[in-house]
Amino acid sequence: MNALVLARPLLLGILAVLATPALAERQELARSVAMKQAAGPDVQRALSTLDGLERLADPKALAEVAGKMAADPAMTPAGRDRLLTDAARRLGSMPDSAASRQFLEGLAIRKSEVWIPVEETGGLVHIPLYDAGAQARHTLKTLDIRAVARDLTPRAARGEAGLAVEARAAAPGSVFRQGLKQALLDARATAAGSAGPASISHSLAALLPQDPSLGTLALTARDPADRDVLAGVLDLGDTASGLAALPLTRSLPSPEARPLLEIAARRGDIASAAVLEAGRRWPEDPDTGRWLETLLGDPGVGASAASALARYGDEALVTRLADRLRGEADERTARHLVLYLRLADSAQAREAINRLREDPAVSAAVRGELR
Repeated sequence: MNALVLARPLLLGILAVLATPALAERQELARSVAMKQAAGPDVQRALSTLDGLERLADPKALAEVAGKMAADPAMTPAGRDRLLTDAARRLGSMPDSAASRQFLEGLAIRKSEVWIPVEETGGLVHIPLYDAGAQARHTLKTLDIRAVARDLTPRAARGEAGLAVEARAAAPGSVFRQGLKQALLDARATAAGSAGPASISHSLAALLPQDPSLGTLALTARDPADRDVLAGVLDLGDTASGLAALPLTRSLPSPEARPLLEIAARRGDIASAAVLEAGRRWPEDPDTGRWLETLLGDPGVGASAASALARYGDEALVTRLADRLRGEADERTARHLVLYLRLADSAQAREAINRLREDPAVSAAVRGELR
């Protein structure tokens, strides 16, 4: 009979004891009282014991010892909550095992014993001081993701296009997608020169019209030099992947990055971020600067264009936009030009504002904006 079978009755008995708080009435304590309970000498000794077991990388022993220590009647309720939360956290970075999973699954349904008031609510709302159940559920998911990643890494290294189809069938945020993301990273790190992940990125990008949430995976698998996948995500990826793609344009020369930023600027959800990203580089690329100037007056991104242009104190630009403001008939564009001068905040910009305030050629409405 193996050791796991022998240990099972002991572990089940411990879990039965630990599950009792799910039925017991919780304690609501002042934060200071609860923290004192959770920091006693017995708790510190227990945590030190877990330190040693973690260094030994023995998840079965850690689960059993943590359970026995927490079941000790002398352990304070807050100390028990802290100890079990700490044990569940440590198991997330240790090898997976049947015994530790059994411990975590029992812990996942456990309710915290000690709750403390949220000061901002005047004590009307209480939250757990330590939430071992939530930590156990998080650790179980971490272990599941790791297991999926381990299984998928060889397939990712081979560049199996079927992984993209499987990802589309899985829900965003699912264990499968998170495991695949890690597998793609692992395949790239362990198989130097492998084209597997990069080929999968194209399969994922091809599915973006059907599922924009695949954009994050497409970026993860993408070869850093691949502009086509980057363009696809900026055009069709969901908001999260579109925003993540914008900083990746920094690796490209400005003339190559600008068309990608123009694609992103056509999308309402990431347009302002794309325009501000363009503002990082317009001095080195006059065409980018001219494009940003054309956006002044745009109802969606005009204010962002003003901010992007004001990033650098360019005297020639201050002069040009101040002259443009003097004869600008469109009210929205005029407001964006005023915003640019205020954000530029240079001596030249301030002088231009003072001059325009008194210029009879400037409309009364614009002079009001300048005050």
